Amino acid sequence: MLLAGVISVLSEVCLMLQVKWIYFIQVILKKLSLCSFGIYLTHKMILMMLIRAIGDVHNKPSQIIIISVITFLLSYIIVELLSMIPYVKYLFLKKE
Repeated sequence: MLLAGVISVLSEVCLMLQVKWIYFIQVILKKLSLCSFGIYLTHKMILMMLIRAIGDVHNKPSQIIIISVITFLLSYIIVELLSMIPYVKYLFLKKE
């Protein structure tokens, strides 16, 4: 999703500029950047399931934002859960 790409780019820019952020934000950005490829791989499948479950999306901004946030959060949760399985985390290129 676009949101995952924006977060990944922001974390890379902060790393390049060596900006000193609050520790909590650094931890969140690091976790998101580690999961960004897995989120990219899973978001399309989750998006299609959401659209099938919800029905037709009529391009209302509120629907688009809600579906985007739900897709991103579900993708992140699935990638985090799957990466706890020993050899599955390598499918998502997640290295810790």
